[in-house]
Amino acid sequence: MKYRILNSFLIISLICAGLLFTEKWKNTHSSTDHIIFNHIDLPTAKDQKHLDVTVNHILGIKHYQYHRNQHAISINYDHHVMKPEWIEKSLKASGIQTSGYQISHK
Repeated sequence: MKYRILNSFLIISLICAGLLFTEKWKNTHSSTDHIIFNHIDLPTAKDQKHLDVTVNHILGIKHYQYHRNQHAISINYDHHVMKPEWIEKSLKASGIQTSGYQISHK
């Protein structure tokens, strides 16, 4: 009988603790930063598809947009997972040349 009560108490305690800890994560702030890479020329649809595949394989990137007229890519990324230097190295390693980046304060 004691064992059964102790087990029930333990299970209920674990369920309550789990609910409390998951509630904590609902109110966290977004960890997304914005960065712009300039002087990127992707004249063909094949080049743009290559950019799409490359960016979608980089960990921590939330969203990106290629601006054809400005020859730039704007990227929203999670700064807890990724750094601008790492994004730049990933782009260059895949053959996409850039002249650097600027951090945008949106």
